[in-house]
Amino acid sequence: MPGPARFAHLEAAVRPRGGQPHPFEALQAGAVLEPAGARHRAAQDQPVQGAAAAGFQIRLMVHGGIHGRGGAVASMPDPGSDSRPEALFTMDRLRQNRRMTGLLPHLALPILRALDPERAQRLVLAGVRAGLAGTNQERDDPRLTVRALGTIFSHPIGLAAGFDKDAVALAPLMRLGFAAIEAGTVTPRPQPGNPRPRLFRLEADAAVINRMGFNSGGIAGFAGRFNRAPRIAPLGANIGPNRNEPDPLSVFPALAQAVSARADWITLNVSSPNTPGLRDLQAPRSLAAILASIRREVPGVPPLLVKLSPDIGTDDLPDIVEACVECGAAGLIVGNTTLARPPGLRGRAAGETGGLSGRPLMQPSTELLARVARLARGRLVLVGSGGVASGADILAKLRAGASFVQIYTAFAYEGPALLARLRRELLAWLDAQGGGHLADAVAAWQEEHGEGPAETGRAA
Repeated sequence: MPGPARFAHLEAAVRPRGGQPHPFEALQAGAVLEPAGARHRAAQDQPVQGAAAAGFQIRLMVHGGIHGRGGAVASMPDPGSDSRPEALFTMDRLRQNRRMTGLLPHLALPILRALDPERAQRLVLAGVRAGLAGTNQERDDPRLTVRALGTIFSHPIGLAAGFDKDAVALAPLMRLGFAAIEAGTVTPRPQPGNPRPRLFRLEADAAVINRMGFNSGGIAGFAGRFNRAPRIAPLGANIGPNRNEPDPLSVFPALAQAVSARADWITLNVSSPNTPGLRDLQAPRSLAAILASIRREVPGVPPLLVKLSPDIGTDDLPDIVEACVECGAAGLIVGNTTLARPPGLRGRAAGETGGLSGRPLMQPSTELLARVARLARGRLVLVGSGGVASGADILAKLRAGASFVQIYTAFAYEGPALLARLRRELLAWLDAQGGGHLADAVAAWQEEHGEGPAETGRAA
């Protein structure tokens, strides 16, 4: 069809909180990119994507129910004075209508995948910040609560660092239903990161490769936003040094001090593969020096976590774990992105340099988690990260020794609906076990399979 850049028609069932079909059953919407602020359609015949999509906005073309009924159009809030079946849903209108706000992520995902991955990520973050991703409408089930790091998590699913690097959308992310958010990585001074392109989708593998390089607005602005974040959910800060920092060990205390007023934990990112020399800080002596300096210079510092690389050699792992225990770390996140490329990757971008995350990381990162758990022997809180995309994946991480998990890549692919699905799958598994608390069921499994001892994460 000539005129605006058009993507495939999208269909999505409209279901309220109770799960019953909406009376109008469904709506169809064609997604159109047009110049932001334009009063008329863009006169373009080809799809607009990549860098060319800058400055465009999304127009939803509502066409009525999937059975040809027009009632759905009439029932939606009239976005303008005309009665045409197509109209621009403004940000204000979307915020006011919870039905459309909750539906928007489903409509937007195929559009976003047509854009450059980094530009799409920025648009998603802007949408979340504006409240367009909706809010969690499901009640927390007390059977999923977790007690760890001196706080209580409503369930074991948190958001990993990297999604909100500059702490600009913390409250909206919390309201999506995450049990915890980790913001960052933040550096002492602003830096642009590595040259673009630096983010690549491997859709066939449910994976991503990134070589972002700690792009950050710096700690000054980050700290102000971070420390003002509401206490809706536990909040962590992920900190790291600038590229080419002459003394990278020295920057961690000031970074920790800047976020200590609000942080429920602070993560030391010493394992990103995209900053030259950073992984050298995983050496036991370097870790010990960083941890000791923070604890010495930041009285009352929140619990400190260390994020490990999944590429750590088996021989190096015992000394790293012991250094963390002896120098006062509260826990470990296992783990970061990997430089490895498992056989069988099908994505066209599989040969790009950078850290791989997503589904291919699930098995190796869980195996590493289990080894760390055996070495830690309950002395550290462990967080499972890498490839989590289902309730079964979460259970595998918990059984391997994690207290809770962090997700990122699956969330980028599936959007906010992922959170509700993961919780439903966990509860379904619990029901199949005869009920009870998740932590108790996991502990029983560990005992039966000789995978303990592990500290229970159950919240009293």
